[in-house]
Amino acid sequence: GYTGTVEQLAEAERFYMHLIKVPEYGLKLDCMKFSYEFRPIAELLGKRVDEMLKAGTSILESSDVQELLHILLVVGNFINTGGYAGNAIGFKLALLSKSTR
Repeated sequence: GYTGTVEQLAEAERFYMHLIKVPEYGLKLDCMKFSYEFRPIAELLGKRVDEMLKAGTSILESSDVQELLHILLVVGNFINTGGYAGNAIGFKLALLSKSTR
């Protein structure tokens, strides 16, 4: 380490010499950085969550989506007529990804 007098150092080096004497200074700096960065990130994520909720509500309330799902149910029942899956009253949305294969 440095063995000279602190007064001989430039201002930046003197600041660093004082800083390294602070217990857990690295952790304290990390906490300060986190506290400055957290609010903008949380606000951005909050806006995105709101947008996703609005999109989900829009999909759930869409008569066009409901009509499309009804058509898919009718087509599925027609295809499965006479089988164990005929006359279904509903289906899982995960089934839609399988229907494109």
